[in-house]
Amino acid sequence: MKLKQLCALGLTLVAFAGLSVPQSVRADESGWPGDFWENETIFKQNKEDAHATYIPYPSVDAMLADEEFYETPWVTPGSSYYMSLNGTWKFYFVDEPSKRPTGFWQDGYDVSGWDDIEVPSNWEMKGYDKPIYCNVEYPHANTPPYIQRRSGYSGYGVNPVGSYVRTFELPAEWDNNRVFVMFGGIYSAAYVWVNGQYIGYTQGANTDHEFDITDALRQGTNTLAVSQPTSMRAVATPRGLSMSISRSTTARERVPRS
Repeated sequence: MKLKQLCALGLTLVAFAGLSVPQSVRADESGWPGDFWENETIFKQNKEDAHATYIPYPSVDAMLADEEFYETPWVTPGSSYYMSLNGTWKFYFVDEPSKRPTGFWQDGYDVSGWDDIEVPSNWEMKGYDKPIYCNVEYPHANTPPYIQRRSGYSGYGVNPVGSYVRTFELPAEWDNNRVFVMFGGIYSAAYVWVNGQYIGYTQGANTDHEFDITDALRQGTNTLAVSQPTSMRAVATPRGLSMSISRSTTARERVPRS
């Protein structure tokens, strides 16, 4: 389908025009692309290049009419080209990757028995795993690229994985645009699927992570799935998804602040 829009975790869906199509995806028949968290040569796959954060509007007048966001850009945008996916997601936690559910990103996978979790949030603050503060020594052993616990540390997952799923309705008026999903912050890696189709991989903690999901979308209900290994190469705690989702389209005109 021909759509141009954006999603973010702090998560957002938005619509944009004239952007490049991402590189071809690579995954096996089940949709799993590989264990990238122990591969020091891969930090992203099919991810959009970094850019300044902006929210698209259908027109300059529509942007100026969104006075609250224009004057205080930390509040939720009022653009019709933006959709927040923050809220309640289905969530499954394991303390190391071999225990994670496989194939949960596929259409029809039953997640009804999973827990609910608020997005954005840190899973340690929701009762999963254990927060870690490290001053001098990191908690992982010096065995790159393999993620192993340092001697003397215990009581927490070596490389916990959180699996997230939620559905969203694609607005009919977003047709003929490209749609992107943007994650506002992830500790510290994530695989992304839409409607069972592998979208891409990202690693990098407190940065935006943006993917073009246009070709995987369909009219009506869509399913977004995220697998999040913490990847202790990027030591940042508490670990977990900081997500907000929105949809939007880029304006052709830029309006300077007065």
